[in-house]
Amino acid sequence: MLLSKSSVEGAVLKIDTKCIICLLGVRESELERISGDSELRLKYMVEIMDCYSELLKRGVKTPAEASTELFRCLKGITGVEDPRRHEKKVANTVALKVYRDLKKKLAELNEKSRLKLAVRASLVGNAIDLGVAGYSFNLESIYSEILSLKLAVDDSWIFEQIEGLEVVFLLDNCGEAVLDRLLAEELEKRGARTTAIVKGGSFQNDITIKESDMAGLNESFSRVISTGTDGASVFLDEISEECKSAIFEADLIVSKGMAHFEYLDEIRDRIRKKIVFMLRAKCTPVAEALKVPLKSYVVKLI
Repeated sequence: MLLSKSSVEGAVLKIDTKCIICLLGVRESELERISGDSELRLKYMVEIMDCYSELLKRGVKTPAEASTELFRCLKGITGVEDPRRHEKKVANTVALKVYRDLKKKLAELNEKSRLKLAVRASLVGNAIDLGVAGYSFNLESIYSEILSLKLAVDDSWIFEQIEGLEVVFLLDNCGEAVLDRLLAEELEKRGARTTAIVKGGSFQNDITIKESDMAGLNESFSRVISTGTDGASVFLDEISEECKSAIFEADLIVSKGMAHFEYLDEIRDRIRKKIVFMLRAKCTPVAEALKVPLKSYVVKLI
């Protein structure tokens, strides 16, 4: 099913009851990794629920903003700064092998086929997500997923005429960011200058400036910038001036993942940039906002 641009215009994702249940479930799964003490986990969970209640009463707008505050709450009360550290390392390790294999494959293809494969690899990378309750992805199925995926929305033509443009990637998960390198390299070959923006501190399994060297981002992007914050997205009132300048000076923003979609769709009139959302719709609210089936892959230009 191919959707036109107009069919999803104006779809802004707000928090609903499904988001409340989902975000609490994700925080509970992190507590399981942090402590084997059930009574302590219950104590922490009550504090997180209290935090969530206050956020909702204050009128927090998007799931990305709510999940950020809840993760900060979890880190604060447990004293554990990066509860997903091990999973992030595993995801990067697996993805690096896939990256090397696909890079050899890309060298054998023509320009059109290279771009198609690079886009598909980047999209499948977004399937590696530990921040959605009830959702999982087997890392060993990356190859088969790349070969079999179908796009519900395909605006990847935007990458065909990219020469001379400043392209900013808002990166998302570990593992995924490694596969994003293939697309960045292809755009650089076509004459673009690419910038990778990563988190300044830990948020779920997202890539941070600490993991950027292991992921090899500097080998593929012209530059790598930290947001300067641990927010789920590039919250304009939090990010560094360097990050903000990169966003406002970009010709095209490649937004990876659901959290960036949730936030940027809210503020797109403020930044007034071309944005291409690349994600897998892993939850019902996001799928409904994009008007695509659940678990669909999307390359959507606005």
